[in-house]
Amino acid sequence: MATSDLQIYNSALIKMGEETIASTDASNKRARLVNEQYDKCRREVLRAHPWNFALKRAELSEDASAPAFGYTNRFTLPSDYLRAWKAWGSDNDTLDSEIRKYAEENNFLLTDEDSVFLLYIYDCQDVTLFDAQFEEVLALRLAADTCYAITQSRSLM
Repeated sequence: MATSDLQIYNSALIKMGEETIASTDASNKRARLVNEQYDKCRREVLRAHPWNFALKRAELSEDASAPAFGYTNRFTLPSDYLRAWKAWGSDNDTLDSEIRKYAEENNFLLTDEDSVFLLYIYDCQDVTLFDAQFEEVLALRLAADTCYAITQSRSLM
């Protein structure tokens, strides 16, 4: 497993056939570009799959304001929330957004339930928690996102 963001940056650069960098805050173009895109790519890859290291459980707090229509209750989503994986209501039944048991709007979860328990993907930034598969997918995503800007090669991209 990687012990730093730098190893993930360098893995992305190697995939493009580029020289590695010595520091994440180096001033060269390669370092600047991968550093600039890293957080966006990390959040995209986290959201795409329920990585075990990036799951959290929470009982949501009800907001004082009710939705204007459609649902009776509004719950505040956690500040580190990226995406719901599973949700349960007060009767321990699984809620499903596909059958309109809840909806997400503006950092709130809307539902008719009186309480909500949420298993969610959080914005994990601790690289020591990342597993090897996540690191590889993140390096590939970062390489894809920065390839043309770094290499100026459409065929490599």
